[in-house]
Amino acid sequence: MKSMNLNHLEAFCVLSDTLSFSQAAKILHTSQPAVSLKIKLLEENLGYELFIRDKKNIALSNKGQVLRDKIYQSYLNLVSVSTTTTGEAPLKIGSVYEAGEKILIPALTKLNKKGQLSKFQLSLRSTDELIDRLLTGELDFILVHKVPENKSLHSIGVYEDKAILISSLKSQLKDLEHNQVLPLATYRPDDVFTTNFLKSNLTKPQLKKIDIKFSINSHRSMIKMVSELGCYAVIPQSSLGKKSALKVKVLMEDKKSYKLYLCTRSNFLSNKDNERVFESIVKEIKNR
Repeated sequence: MKSMNLNHLEAFCVLSDTLSFSQAAKILHTSQPAVSLKIKLLEENLGYELFIRDKKNIALSNKGQVLRDKIYQSYLNLVSVSTTTTGEAPLKIGSVYEAGEKILIPALTKLNKKGQLSKFQLSLRSTDELIDRLLTGELDFILVHKVPENKSLHSIGVYEDKAILISSLKSQLKDLEHNQVLPLATYRPDDVFTTNFLKSNLTKPQLKKIDIKFSINSHRSMIKMVSELGCYAVIPQSSLGKKSALKVKVLMEDKKSYKLYLCTRSNFLSNKDNERVFESIVKEIKNR
């Protein structure tokens, strides 16, 4: 294997986020054929497929997911370094995994294009770790699932959604009780979002039947797995588009909606520039 081209790895990371060649091309300011060529060359260099493609969909292969898990945070760090080569200090931002990839990164990208946010460093971590790093000053802003219980922090709700349990069209709610095994597709192997939903809505006997079959960092691909392979999945309600809703059944909806909160230290907002950036990020996420 030859040394890997950083441009090829960048194309891989962006495509693994968007799962769309056209969207990846827009973000990379290039053409779809150019993105396709970079992915092809990277796959040839590695000796295996990174994406599973058909006429309508694209999803990460198992080996593609392994590569993403290994390099994605390093890719984010490289992006951050590339925007911090001059004197101005970068904004240090943290987020929980799924929200960072699907909500925060697009918002920061738009602000960067508008010239409202020139430099930032982004890290994806668990909620508790993000709050600890915010309190110690290692991070300036964080996007998390809960309001931190600390009076020195300022939080505002920026996004609201509901979790739903989906199944194939043939499935019935009673199957959760009668089936011996409940095959599950998750977003990540350690999917806290799914775990919290299942613990809140399923009985203990039902929970014991759960068998995680697939982990794919794409709600679109999870929906496809549910439709074609008859498994179950927990996804945000907003991820189920009109076309997808015709392919799967919503078996269960969480009684309560969940929120995402953008948090920072109150004294950090005493600086007018910091306050302006904070408000811009809030506005961009709310308008998505």
